Order: sequence, then C-alpha cells, then structure tokens
Amino acid sequence: MRTPAKAPWRYYVQVPGAVILALAAYLYLFASPVVEAIARGTAFSTALALRLLGSSASASGTLLVSEGFSFNVITECTAFGPLLLYGATVLSFPAPWRAKIWGLVLGIAVLSVINLVRMVSLVYVASLWPDYFDTAHFLVWQSLIVVAAIALWLFWMGRFAHVS
Repeated sequence: MRTPAKAPWRYYVQVPGAVILALAAYLYLFASPVVEAIARGTAFSTALALRLLGSSASASGTLLVSEGFSFNVITECTAFGPLLLYGATVLSFPAPWRAKIWGLVLGIAVLSVINLVRMVSLVYVASLWPDYFDTAHFLVWQSLIVVAAIALWLFWMGRFAHVS
C-alpha cells in the first residue's frame, strides 16, 4: 500500500478537484429532469415509509402530504448532493475499480437510507414540535448528512480502498 508521504502530488489534487467538479455538476443539474425525478422518488419513498409507520401520508409529484401539512420536496431534500459528493471522492481516489464499484453501491444504499430517515424524522418534528423544525432541518440534518457522507468515504477508504 502506498503511503501518503510517498504518493505523487496528484493524489492531493485529484480528490479536491473531483469535489469541485461534483459541486459544478450539482449546480448544473440542480433543476434538471433527473433531479426532479429523484425528488419525486424521495417524496414517494417518504410517504411509503410514513404509511408503514402508521401515519397517513401521500405523495403527488414532489408534494408530500402528511397529517394536515405538506412539504414540497426540492433538490436539497434529496440525497443527490451528498451522493454526488461521495461518488466523486470515491471515483477520484486511487483504488482498484472493484473497490470503487463497491464503494458506490455502499454509498448509494447508506446515504439513501439516511436521507429517508431524515425526511421521515422531519415530518414527525414538523407534526409534534413545529417550533424546532427549522433547527432540525437546517442545522441538525443538513450537517449530519454531510458528516455521514464524509464518514462513509473514510470508512470505505480504510476498509476497501487498498492501493497497490
């Protein structure tokens, strides 16, 4: 395994460069049909999870309706941004392609589940403690999902990304 001290300088440029490209892609795709479809899928899966938990919920397009209030699921409500960031770092890291594919599969699964938990919990916070919704939404969950993406990448690097 190559140590950072012996690694070429390009390793220190690849990952930050990929992050910048991922941010540019995010801005470019922000209101695209692809992201709109992801938002519809997020609304649908959140409504389904809420119904499985015993709440009345429905989704129509990107509109999520539950317990007398509604949310419009927008790009920031999806796992698209964290997945794009995570995927860029995995793909740019010098590791075998098999490890990269496993990393992408792992990231899509884990970050999608975390985002679903986030969305469901925000519906409950809005219903039970509406005064705390903005705090939970903007401070707690937005930070946690970014930290989760970084932690997942670090886990993947340590566990699967063995550089030869």
